[in-house]
Amino acid sequence: MDILFITQLSKPILPIPPVSGGAPQTNLHTLMHRLDGLEIGVISPWLRKLGEPPAMESPSLSYFHQLVHPRSIRESNSRFGHFYYRFFDIYQERRYLVYAAKTIARLKPRVIVLNNRPHYATALRKAGVNRPILGYLRNVQPASYLRSHCPSLDGVIAVSKHVLLSIRSALRNTKIDGAVIHNGLDAGFWVRETKDKFLSDRSQRITFVGRLHETKGAHIVLRAMKYVRHRYGKAQLVIIGATSHDAQTGQLTNSRYEAALQKLAHGLGPGSVLLAGNLPPNQIVQRMANASIGVVPSLWEEPFGMTVIEGMAGGLPMICSRRGGIPEIITHEKDGILIDNYLDPEEWAKQIVRLLDDEELRTRLGHNARQTVLERFTIDQMARDFRSYIEKFL
Repeated sequence: MDILFITQLSKPILPIPPVSGGAPQTNLHTLMHRLDGLEIGVISPWLRKLGEPPAMESPSLSYFHQLVHPRSIRESNSRFGHFYYRFFDIYQERRYLVYAAKTIARLKPRVIVLNNRPHYATALRKAGVNRPILGYLRNVQPASYLRSHCPSLDGVIAVSKHVLLSIRSALRNTKIDGAVIHNGLDAGFWVRETKDKFLSDRSQRITFVGRLHETKGAHIVLRAMKYVRHRYGKAQLVIIGATSHDAQTGQLTNSRYEAALQKLAHGLGPGSVLLAGNLPPNQIVQRMANASIGVVPSLWEEPFGMTVIEGMAGGLPMICSRRGGIPEIITHEKDGILIDNYLDPEEWAKQIVRLLDDEELRTRLGHNARQTVLERFTIDQMARDFRSYIEKFL
């Protein structure tokens, strides 16, 4: 076997193939299909409720699943409950890594790629694994954690310069081989015709796509809508997503944050906000096709920003926070708008109104956004960059 991917135990559990969704899992699975001519395996958790796990998808792609408990840590008000579920989580991870070490010994892959969990490398080295191990890192992680576990890696693939610089800064004088490989997508999938009659008036529709968490900033744009509607009384903000991936299509999860968003939306009046809940990718594409502007108001340092390139691929002019890896995607005023004062709802309103006022600007930014994705952020480009880096270890 050429490459063995080991995916992480996430919360909630999101296996590969991505039958339960998950943007990183979907992106990684798509990448595997583009690595032609290589024999690939993937170790992934699996849930009993999903039925019998598949063993193989094609002659070049094999699955190795371990059944796990669906929720290893649950919220508990008691100290005993917290420690019990914390212990269970550690136990489940150790079982998973023992399974991974045994699978590696049997398959003898030429390269092992860990998805976002450098400490798995430390555990595998202790288990006697001496093959090249690469970390595929999609998030900025604590410096002390990186210093403890990155020495067990032979190389690092980061989704942005922002992530790679954070790793090298954490490691100080310790050198590590690394490469930046931006996420990519199927640009053809993210283009749809505007057919939805319910959303036919796209000239005053703003779309947010993302998990509903304070760090994603949906509340900032919601507050901005108060100012936008002073100028455009029919403007509508469409919020797609929920607090958890577990939400069914079109549903929210009744979290405190979602309740706060609903309260803000109610104060803006009927028709001003649509909380669409979780939606499958094909429905997200259609919503974007029927929007005029996309917004990514992240308050945290986004490692990359997959929703940014998804909107851009469909020719949607994007307004985004200047945070994390997002400035590596968007060139301000060329193929999108970057906001420095991203905590100020009035600044968001100013930029939204500016684009609603100027159809020529919206068209130009949207066209350039699509071209940027085609030139730099396709899944084929991602696969070429990935293969070029990993061939050093094959």
